[in-house]
Order: sequence, then structure tokens, then C-alpha cells
Amino acid sequence: MPELNATPAIEIELPPDAPAREGEDQLTVNLEDRMRKESVVSALRAELKRLEGTAAGEMAMKYAGAKSARRRQQIMREKREELKKGTFRRDDRWEGPCTPATVLNFNPLGLHLYGELQRWSVPAAGAGKTVAVTHLGRRFVASYMTLTEPHVWPVTIGTQNDNLAGFDAAVIEARYIPPIGLAHQFYSHYVSGAADAQFMGGVVIFEGDIHTLDVKRLERNGGQVWVPKAETTLDGSGRVVYTVERESFQVNLEAALQQQRDYAEKVIAEGHAYATSNSDIIRNQQSNYHVLWHNWALAMKYKTEPEPWASKRLHDSPSIEAVFCPDCHERQSNPEQYFCKNCNSPFDACKAFLAGKTVSADRLASYDADSKEFALILAETKRRRANIALLELPDDEPKKKKKEN
Repeated sequence: MPELNATPAIEIELPPDAPAREGEDQLTVNLEDRMRKESVVSALRAELKRLEGTAAGEMAMKYAGAKSARRRQQIMREKREELKKGTFRRDDRWEGPCTPATVLNFNPLGLHLYGELQRWSVPAAGAGKTVAVTHLGRRFVASYMTLTEPHVWPVTIGTQNDNLAGFDAAVIEARYIPPIGLAHQFYSHYVSGAADAQFMGGVVIFEGDIHTLDVKRLERNGGQVWVPKAETTLDGSGRVVYTVERESFQVNLEAALQQQRDYAEKVIAEGHAYATSNSDIIRNQQSNYHVLWHNWALAMKYKTEPEPWASKRLHDSPSIEAVFCPDCHERQSNPEQYFCKNCNSPFDACKAFLAGKTVSADRLASYDADSKEFALILAETKRRRANIALLELPDDEPKKKKKEN
């Protein structure tokens, strides 16, 4: 990757509950995660209470208090503590398995992971915690999430005899995805890497929290950040190991924004093809997703003119007066549209005439002689005739000179 010649100007807009510096107040950083966990626990307790006294409830309570369940929870808890204790900060970087990582989302829709990782998500650009990046005269706003917790889950790797219990007990191992791995999961699903990758772009990931993008820190690091990568192990197990590589933040940003623009162009072109199709079945495939990216392209100035299939619902509202053609009843699409595009009749003959347009005499004569509109029409007619007379004077002057001679 090439080095940065000049780092982009970055404006950091942190929410009030975010720490002032990297690594400060971990309780505040993890507040949202704790609240989410407490919500899940509360829901489970409510469900157990509802099932209390039933056969299903008794089985659930028995399972929750079983020795294997407690052992599983203990193993996962010990693994989290081990990972956290093995993580420390050195100068401007964190080192260890729980090194924080940040995901920037420049897209107009939220990012979500599914399955085992479904509790992780990043809001749409402009929602939640935001950071503004000004690059080459354009201002881009992204929502971001800093990951500080690993995702730990239990895996049964075998069994062993439990003499006290009198049966074979499962041997459980705790496996985990580090924060840099979770950040890479977003990148692989929305950019490239996964089988279901959307190639959307608009996603930038890097090691550290949002303060990694501080202009002075970027300059000190040569404009480079540590970017999470995924590598499959060679032992045939299919396991993935997450590492980081030093890359230019500006190069990654430009690549993400360019891919995002190309993706938006494809979505808009698809929406236009659906909306203008002669087939009702195809037209019905045009959705709000196409309108979403169309509006985003307009807001970013990538697109200068709105498409009719997307703009009708954007520029109309109950507060806008609906004007219809007096002849064919076609609706006026713009206040500056003086003539009906269907039959060429004026929506308002007086207004069109006063705007300098050519309107037939029968349209102007339809107004009452005592009306305000007719008085304006007469005044405009006199003004035009006087101006025409002035324009004809140069042609009469040579004739007058000949007569005088």
C-alpha cells in the first residue's frame, strides 16, 4: 500500500457516554453490552417463571441448575477473563487477544451479523455514535462501533467418566472470536470474503478505538492503521485465525467509498429498469431499497437529477397544493411547469402569460373583465406592445431621413 501524502481532515464527534481517551472507563464503553445481556437474562427469567409448575418448566429449571450447565458457564467465564488479562496497552497500541477494533459504516442502512453472532450490529450512517470524515472536499458521515469484548461459545470435544455422577460427562472447550475477528466479520459479509458477501463497500475496519483516527495520531503513524485480516489454518481443521496488517487509512477509505458508489449505481440502475418495465410483475420488484440508495446518491451529489419513480414520494406532501390541468386533468409536477405535458394547455393562463409565455387569446379572454387577473393581463399586453414599438423604431428612422432630404 502506498504511503499517505496528506491525511484527510477528520472531525470526531463522540457521544457524551464515550471515554475521553482510548482505554478509559471500560465500564462505560461496555454499558450497552451489559444492558443487552441483562435484558436477555430478564427475558429468560420471565419465561422460566411462566413455565413454573409445568413439565417443561421443571425440565428447564433442572437443566439450568445441572452440573454440566454450571461447568459450561464457568469455562466460558474463565475464558473471557483469561483473554482480558492477556490484553494490555503499549504506547499507542493495544496488544493481546482482546485488542479493541472499530467498524465504520458509511452506508444508509445498518450492518447486522446473523446466527451465533446476531447480537452484533452497527447502525446506519448518521445514527448512534458518529464520526465525520472530510476527504477531497467531500464530507462523509459514518456510524461506528468499537468492539472490546470477544465472542465466546462452548464446544463439546469429547466425553470423560464422572465417577461422582456415575455417567460420562461432556468435555467442553471454550472457543472465541476476538474483537478484530468480529470487525472482520462485518467486512467479509458486506464487502468481500464470505460466501454471502454483498460487495456493498462503505465499510472500514481497523484495530483500536475511534481515537485511532485522530489527525495527529495518523500523522505520527504515517497515515496508517492496523487492519484486521482472516487466514485459514493449514492443519485441515478449517479454523480461521485473525491477524492485522499495517495499511494506509486513506487508501482503504477511498476503496470503500468507491465500491459503495459503484454498488449504489447498480442498485439505482436496477430500480430504474424495474420501474420503467412494461411488465407488472417486473415493476412490482422495484422496492424501497432502490429508493433508499437513490436518495443517498442525491444527498451525496453523486446524482444530480431525481428519477420520477423515486422522487414522487420524496417531494410531495399534504402541505403542497395539487394543481391539475383544466383540460385533461393531468397533475402539475412542478410549480414552474406552466403547460401540461400531456395536452400543452396552461395550468394557469394568467400566471403563464405574466411569466412571459405565449398564451392564446381565447385562454386570456376567459377571465372576467372586472377580475384582478384580467387587469394584470391588460397591463402586461400594453407593456409588451410598447416594447415591440420600441424595437420597431430603428427600421423607421432611415425612411424619415430620406423624406427630410
